[in-house]
Amino acid sequence: MKSADRMIRAIRSRKDLEPKVISLKKLLASGGMEHYLDLCSDRIADELMIDGEDTKMNFADFPDILFTESGLFDCRHILENYLSVDVLMDAWQQLLDEERINGEVNSVAGAFRKMKLRKLLKMYKNQKLSKSGESGWLVRKWIMWEIWSRTPLSGILRRTSEILARIHVRVKYKWLFDMVSSAAAKYN
Repeated sequence: MKSADRMIRAIRSRKDLEPKVISLKKLLASGGMEHYLDLCSDRIADELMIDGEDTKMNFADFPDILFTESGLFDCRHILENYLSVDVLMDAWQQLLDEERINGEVNSVAGAFRKMKLRKLLKMYKNQKLSKSGESGWLVRKWIMWEIWSRTPLSGILRRTSEILARIHVRVKYKWLFDMVSSAAAKYN
């Protein structure tokens, strides 16, 4: 996804972008070691490396694990037993690059969120008058999305889509939630 698209997503959601993650299943598949997924996941869990933030379980595709760039770096001593150092370094570098882009996008989107409406309109006018080409057009587009995102209608649409997404997850993964609930009730 291009950073301009990420910027619009961050502005529209009125939240910072989530850190990019990489799947252990896909990482092992890229090195031809996908049949060691269960063993590798167990070793990471046994080392108490799953912290729920940088390294977390992918419950939708259990026993898959999701890593941020920090989680991948922390678990590298285990992953080096299954994958070459080159594959790990490439994945880590890609996650670092994605995190850098997300940081820049979050910074600019946060600056837009903090600006008063009058200042946003003034900036829009200055960008329009400066004739700065493609970049000026892009900044004007972001400003218009920021102004739209502040409207009550946009807030209603945002909340409605969040509620619909939660309902979709509950319906789609009802069997998983029921299984976890019954297991928790059984062992408590």
